[in-house]
Amino acid sequence: DNVSNLLGEEALKEKVFEGKKNHKEGYGLRIGIDDFKDINERFGVEYGDYVLRVLADCMKKVAAPAQMIYRVVGDEFMLMDTSGGMIEEAEKVYYKICREIENAIKRDNYKSVYTISGGIITNNDIKGKTYNEMTKISQFALSQAKAKGKNQVYCFKEEDYDRFLRKREILRLMRQAVARNFEGFELYFQPIMDAEHEYLMAAETLLRFH
Repeated sequence: DNVSNLLGEEALKEKVFEGKKNHKEGYGLRIGIDDFKDINERFGVEYGDYVLRVLADCMKKVAAPAQMIYRVVGDEFMLMDTSGGMIEEAEKVYYKICREIENAIKRDNYKSVYTISGGIITNNDIKGKTYNEMTKISQFALSQAKAKGKNQVYCFKEEDYDRFLRKREILRLMRQAVARNFEGFELYFQPIMDAEHEYLMAAETLLRFH
């Protein structure tokens, strides 16, 4: 990669394939810069590229010999461990990178202050999955970290991902139902009673979808 001097996504695909072929244990740590778009808009693309290089250098300082770093897309990087590292170690690596970023910001006299979020997946999470599926769950893990308030790390959980997919599927079905003249929707009226005078005074309207 011309900006970060790291290997790119094609090399990451090979690494993932090699790990699955040799049944290596370990983890992937996907790192993204929080509000990177704001950095580019405030300081320009050249400074944004400088920040990307800073993050790449910080990750290199922290990475162990058995860990490889790749620039995946935009402001997102992936650190892959195939030495049997566990989630606890991945979290420690994330916090070490955060500290390196803080030191780099100080050296830059606080020209801009930014944070990173991290999503962790284990090699067990991607067993039997294609590279694209691995990409999706690592992106989901990073998105969850950002949704927690940014400057956070999140470890992938299958049940969280299943809920996320179910919500997306329900939303898709509801949009289709609306386009088909609200097929699948049912209207209910829940009575609201005046208990003192014992009469029906109103109703709450409920729209349910099956």
